Amino acid sequence: METTTATKHGEEIEFKLDGVPYALNVIQRKFRYHHKRQSYYQGWYHKVALALKGKTPDEPWGFVSLHIKVCLPPRRFRDYDGLVASLKPIIDGLKKSGLIRDDNYKRTGSWLVEQLADKTTDDGFVIVKVIKEK
Repeated sequence: METTTATKHGEEIEFKLDGVPYALNVIQRKFRYHHKRQSYYQGWYHKVALALKGKTPDEPWGFVSLHIKVCLPPRRFRDYDGLVASLKPIIDGLKKSGLIRDDNYKRTGSWLVEQLADKTTDDGFVIVKVIKEK
């Protein structure tokens, strides 16, 4: 699960993360104890920080739009609410890395989340685009 670097186009940043976070029910089953779950989340925070290394602005962006594409192997689709919930460690990583000021609804609004099938991947990947709002 390697992380590729972000590309910055004016007031937007897009990056790709190899792998897809587990569904929320899997996280709760697999990591019953808080410290194990926390170390799993820390891994995703680290991936996001690596992808954004050298690309974050001097000041965190206040209001943003989030466009997220989750590419899974064929026949591995998730229900929409579970898919959005599984993205929590990635969104928290945006805040912890200093790209966005806060990840609450007032700051990010509705997220555009797409789910795609990709025959070329075994583990899937996530493409995140963060667009600064005026």
